[in-house]
Amino acid sequence: MIKKALPFALIILSGCAAEKQAQADAQSALSNDDYRLFQMPGRGNVLPGIETEERAFAAELCGVKIIEGVSDVVRNDEELEKRQLLTQYAAEYNLQIYPKCKKAKL
Repeated sequence: MIKKALPFALIILSGCAAEKQAQADAQSALSNDDYRLFQMPGRGNVLPGIETEERAFAAELCGVKIIEGVSDVVRNDEELEKRQLLTQYAAEYNLQIYPKCKKAKL
């Protein structure tokens, strides 16, 4: 459900609203013991908000869920704006989830 609804719901959100939504979604996930981190689609292991040197460890420890509805190929300004907003959302979400994941699983 998150995979399909997330990109479309965020298109209408501003940056500040996306951060608040990410925080609410993170709290909901944590209440269900879901520690998976959002990963951007494309090449590499891009986990927004997670330091590059920690990404492989974080992905293995917490698990990941791919954000669908966005690509690493940007064809126009609208797609760029959507990708930036989803990246901002994922970074805020991951910053909320990752410390809790480490605490619960280490």
